[in-house]
Amino acid sequence: MPYPYAVFGCHTTTAAVFTVALSDADGTKAEAPTACHKDVTPVAGIPWVPIHEKLGVTPGSVPVCHFLPQDGKLWMRN
Repeated sequence: MPYPYAVFGCHTTTAAVFTVALSDADGTKAEAPTACHKDVTPVAGIPWVPIHEKLGVTPGSVPVCHFLPQDGKLWMRN
């Protein structure tokens, strides 16, 4: 969601992070950081998009992956 100013939303997760190589039919190539959440079970008190319902899977049964936004930040432990 675009904002006219910097907005930081932090959460702790057990996601695995990958760099995915993408290519278009015209030969354009890019790499995109991707996070795969092992468990998307809703947590009390945290706004939740019922992604498992949209995907037709049971919460916690499959990992759910998504690309990170172009200007997104990711902090992780070594």
